[in-house]
Amino acid sequence: YTILGIGLYAPRTVKVYDYLDELLGNAPIDAVVLRTHIGNMTQGDCKITGPSVYRNATHRYQVSIVDALDYVQSRQAKFSGMQLMVSFTMAAFWGRPLKKYDEQFPIGKDCAVLFESHMKSVCLTYKMYIGNVVPDLHVMMHYNASRGVFNAYDNDLTIKWKICSATKEHPNLQFGVALFHLEYEDGQKVCLHKGSDFRRAAGYYRLEAVSKYIKNVIRDPGFFTKNISC
Repeated sequence: YTILGIGLYAPRTVKVYDYLDELLGNAPIDAVVLRTHIGNMTQGDCKITGPSVYRNATHRYQVSIVDALDYVQSRQAKFSGMQLMVSFTMAAFWGRPLKKYDEQFPIGKDCAVLFESHMKSVCLTYKMYIGNVVPDLHVMMHYNASRGVFNAYDNDLTIKWKICSATKEHPNLQFGVALFHLEYEDGQKVCLHKGSDFRRAAGYYRLEAVSKYIKNVIRDPGFFTKNISC
């Protein structure tokens, strides 16, 4: 069983996509993972963003889920017969602006650093860091101007929303989900400890919730006829 992982970072004008087209047409590939999540960033190539965004990615090397599936749809014949998966990371992102204590820190602005951490780094901090949903990108995010720190991550609800919305937006594509970095989940259930503001993040809560959602909702034969709300 051969699985090809594709990191769709570079602009599509480069020749690597020509080579990819050739590979898809000739290599015996059984499944493809579209890697839409990103990892650590350092100064000079750091933008405020989420780990896996739905649309309108702000980093030049980050592809949104919509862009990735649009790419597949434009070459659907090349992907014929292959299982398709979209990636998410279980990491929580933390970062700082270039200017410490910058009061304005919108999506897409340059940052000094962005690094991956465990889910327990969110649930054991101030309640504000649990964050709010950012439109378009559809990730959880919060910026604390007084401390000069931001965080971003996917919870179970943002992942399910993105899967549901992408399925509706690309009804001709059937795809699954590849969850990376499961070690960043709170497997030891530290989030249940006294003082946690995010107790439901204990355990492998995203893995369990997303798995059930795909099997019970997305794979429901009546998904497109029941007018299911994402």
